[in-house]
This record gives sequence, C-alpha cells and structure tokens, in this order.
Amino acid sequence: MDRYLFLLLFFTGLSVLPPCLSVQYHFIDEPRNLTDAQSNCTQNYTGLATAENMREIDMFNIVTAHWKKTTWLEPEKSTWRWSLDGTELKGEKFWDSKQPDNDGNKELCMFINNGKWHDEGCDKSHQFVCYDEHNHTSKYIYIDYQGNWTFSQNYCRQNHTDLASVRNSTEWEQVKNLALSQSGNKGMVWIGLHKDPCVWGWYNNSGSCSNCTPNNVNCLKRPFICYDDELVLVKENKTWSEALWSCRNKGMELVSVLNQNIQNRVQQRANNASSPFVWLGLKYSCTLNFWFWVNGNYSCYQNWAQGQGHNTEQCGITGAIKTGGEQWFSLPETDRHNFVCSKSHGY
Repeated sequence: MDRYLFLLLFFTGLSVLPPCLSVQYHFIDEPRNLTDAQSNCTQNYTGLATAENMREIDMFNIVTAHWKKTTWLEPEKSTWRWSLDGTELKGEKFWDSKQPDNDGNKELCMFINNGKWHDEGCDKSHQFVCYDEHNHTSKYIYIDYQGNWTFSQNYCRQNHTDLASVRNSTEWEQVKNLALSQSGNKGMVWIGLHKDPCVWGWYNNSGSCSNCTPNNVNCLKRPFICYDDELVLVKENKTWSEALWSCRNKGMELVSVLNQNIQNRVQQRANNASSPFVWLGLKYSCTLNFWFWVNGNYSCYQNWAQGQGHNTEQCGITGAIKTGGEQWFSLPETDRHNFVCSKSHGY
C-alpha cells in the first residue's frame, strides 16, 4: 500500500465489516511503530488501513465507537478540501467573522448560513446544494431535504455530480443566491467543502499531518487498524501459472468473476494495477474447447471485449481484465501481469 494511515486509538479486539463491502477492519491494541504495524497487518491481514474518503472515516469512527478519548484527530492541522475533486481550498474564501472556529474540535464540514461560510459538525442536518455538470439549464440544484453532510454528498453523487463547489466569486454568488431564495432568510445549506481529517501520523501523504516516520524519535508506538480484503491485488508481474500458484501458496485462489457484483469489485482493484492487464482465474481448455474458472465454479456470466473469448483454437490461453477498463481479454499464459487473489471459497 502506498498511502498509510496510522491510528491513535484505544479499544481492544473490535472488527467491523462494512455493509456491501468485502473489507473488514481490525483494531489492534498492541502499540507498534509504523514499520512493525505494517508488518503485522501484512502478515495477518491484507495491510495497514487507509482513510481516503468520508465513508472510510465513518468506518473508523464505528471501529472506535467505544474508545473514550477523542483526541486522535488533529482537525486544527488538517486541510479544507472540495468534495468534487479533492482539491485543497485556495483562492477566495467567504467565511463569516470568527469562522471557522472548530467548536469542540468536531466541526469538519461547512454550510452556508445567512450568505456566509460556517464550519459545522458533519452529523448535523441541513438542506443542501448539488452540482450537476450535465445540466445545461442550471449547474446548481437546491435539494429541499435535510440530511447530514455525508448523506448530502452521497445523494448528490448518485443523482447529480457532487455537492456544490465554489471556486470564485461568480460561482459563490450563484450558490449563495440559490440558497437564500430557496431555504428561507438564512439560506442554511450544505455545500461540498469539508475538512480533511488528519489522523495522528499518516493521511494520504497530504503534508497536512504531523510527520512521523520510523526514523523519527518523536514517532511513538501506537495501536493501529488493519484491513482485510477478500480480494487482493498483487502488484507483481507473473505468468498466469505463476500467479495461480502464488495465490494458492498463500491459501487463496485466482479470482473467479461469477457475477456483476464480483466484476465491479475486481474492476475496482484492477484500476490500481501496475500492468496493462490483470490476471483472472480463467483458462481455456483446447482439449475440451471451453473456458473454465480454476476454482471449479460454473457461471453463465461473461464480460468479454469484442472479438475476445470466442472461437478460440489456441492452447495456453488465459483470461485477464484490462487495467482501467472493465472487459476481459484472452492472452497467452506466458505474458506477465499483476493478478487478483481471492480469500473467498465462493469466488
């Protein structure tokens, strides 16, 4: 993993499996330095956990729900960013006087109040303004429903593009006037500015956090969170057979893509590969003239690219997904690519 999150937490033995995800988080109440924590997570799970979006931050909040201390976040040293593309807040700002004040060290989201920016706890409920890049009539859409900041972000992403961003005074006037005209005199609405939580030590290499490296004498030993993923992208270039046995030697199997749900998850992992294709557990039998999954499962699901996977008469052909794409390609098994292993017995 190239971005590490090292967490200062204090609760023993808690594991959380997010709904609809194949990732499980494990809190380890054994203080370690960064190198030892990374090694422990790699040996026993998949790796040291990262927090790259609000959803993952929410999962860590669940993991630490019983931890009584709340000082592990350093919001005073973190960065305001726009939800749309993750860019840091720069240029014109429209804060009210004495804002942001980060009352109680818990105000990590921003809402408009009476035509000015105010920081606010992300769990509070407000109406919100979405941005829609495909709407040629109005780019900004007022939503007359109250939700917390995360709900508002998810709603905008599912139904439009994202929560509204404000990069200049022209955009600000449009969003402000829409908020004031639609939501009453004070125009209290969420938009897409939130504070990037800085966790003690490492967070996205953003440079906004406390520096802590294994060689830094100020880097204390701390408890940590590991993550365990049923699907593991191995960024090593191997032939198909080498990839197969690499997975099996670790108690896993080259992944079988049996339905659209597994396809989506494999595709997500493959987007981070360092090779042009990623091996799947799919092989062609030239003797029997059919494709099969190496774990023995049968499925009618297919996702071949045009001209691939059909009328094959060659031996030594195996299946792969294109990095950054979604369709399957038939390739010589002697090619060398990254691969995805599965810990699940079902795929």
